Amino acid sequence: MATSYRFDQFEILPAQRQLLIDGQPALLGARGFDLLLCLIGHRDRMVGKDELLALVWPGLVVEENNLSVQVAALRKLLGADAITTVAGRGYQFVQPGLDIKELGAVAPAHNLALPEKPSVVVLPLVNLSGDREQEYFADGLTEDITTELSRFRSLFVIARNSAFTYKGRSVDVRQVARELGVRYVLEGSARRAGARVRVNAQLIDAITGNHIWADKYDRVVEDIFDLQEDLAQSIVSAIATQVRMTEQSIARRLRPGNLRAHDMAMRANASNIEAHRRNDRALWMQALGEARQALALDGNNLLAHLVIAEIQTENVGVPQFADGDLKADWKEGISSAGKAMELDPTDSRAYGWAGFLMAVAGFYDEGLAYARQGLALNPNDCITQSNLAATEVWSGEHQESLGHVAAAERLSPRDPNRFHFNACRASACFFLKDFAAGIAFATESVREAPHSAMSHMSLLLSAVGAGQIERAKTAFEAIRAISAPYANRALTQDAPLRKPEDRQRFTLATRIAAGLEAPARAAELGVNAMGRSRP
Repeated sequence: MATSYRFDQFEILPAQRQLLIDGQPALLGARGFDLLLCLIGHRDRMVGKDELLALVWPGLVVEENNLSVQVAALRKLLGADAITTVAGRGYQFVQPGLDIKELGAVAPAHNLALPEKPSVVVLPLVNLSGDREQEYFADGLTEDITTELSRFRSLFVIARNSAFTYKGRSVDVRQVARELGVRYVLEGSARRAGARVRVNAQLIDAITGNHIWADKYDRVVEDIFDLQEDLAQSIVSAIATQVRMTEQSIARRLRPGNLRAHDMAMRANASNIEAHRRNDRALWMQALGEARQALALDGNNLLAHLVIAEIQTENVGVPQFADGDLKADWKEGISSAGKAMELDPTDSRAYGWAGFLMAVAGFYDEGLAYARQGLALNPNDCITQSNLAATEVWSGEHQESLGHVAAAERLSPRDPNRFHFNACRASACFFLKDFAAGIAFATESVREAPHSAMSHMSLLLSAVGAGQIERAKTAFEAIRAISAPYANRALTQDAPLRKPEDRQRFTLATRIAAGLEAPARAAELGVNAMGRSRP
């Protein structure tokens, strides 16, 4: 059973690792919180200094002064009388009115093992501008720092989507590190006022709780790219003992020629991300319009081209929202992806979008080449790994796809768009005739995103393969309710799959689910190329 402790205006939540004062989270470091729990847990007696040092800093040799500093911090928050000192010996928590409550069972967090490389997550910079309109700026800066860090092959960098699940929350960096499987956590704040921006940042070793590095940056907006490079360089230098010195230089990104255009592109990117989160067609179209406005101001704006390439890849690849001219969407998407590659040949995302778009148009070898080149440029990029996995499904390389989906998920273990990963896995499993695994992945994808036609389609396929026809029919009706054009295309047009047998199996499964083919034909989906039934 989980326990909470309450006295006066204070509440301590061990499971969430939070100290609340009048219901609001208080700023308390990980060591301070551990010390508080230790003193409360032994509140019936004085706890010796040596014992506290061993419990709060296990396996470490630290000075007694560290303990004194943490006690002083607790007294500042809780009041001078909350902890008494037994001269020369130790401390005791003193609070006769302590109320202890059982909160019920709390599932333990799923902790991930540390990768072999030095690993880092960039938490969303807190917007201190006092203007919610500037939220996109702080978020965009966070994303850019993440992108710059991911260019270092010697680092393992958690993807932006997982990092942003902690936005707006008071978090303990050690819990974040456990949940994401990283050692280093970067946190900080950004304040923008007119043409000036101030960023405060600190890098924490979540294993030891030590602050490795902290700095403050004052810049004018024109210098924002220098700021991003300074931050990334400082972080890598701070953990240089674990990073090859040959990778201390950062590939410089293209500076914008028009700052108004770049600001509009950042807004477009923020709208695109929010549209993904909310599955909002209107917001997607707003993002597309904002990106086009940015290009009207500056046709060489890299970010605007990347946003358009991503949105049009979504429209063409999983066209549940696309009710216009898919050929025109494809042309705009591939054009923007190509322009982005021209503007910055080192940006892996452009290659990923180009690879996906080429594959769905039937240019499978070219698509794989682009997607693999993107991966070679930046194996730390979750989107690039995911795009390669999807491109491999279209191209018939299903086993390889499963490996790249797994890599994408490890880079972003808390990704709000994780349903994409599971839908891709489910589709690969269908073509590999592993229907049970396909159903398991697809069911999870539908649970995560009941609004996604792609998720329901992945369930439909393996459900038919497993002979669960009624379940497949329900999935087809869900697809039709979400997007009738998408359902009709699935029935009337061949899916853009390289292997003829994959196309035939996809069409047959869809038609069975729609009631256009006899359910008995589902048995054909489990027959391999030699004509033998799947075991």
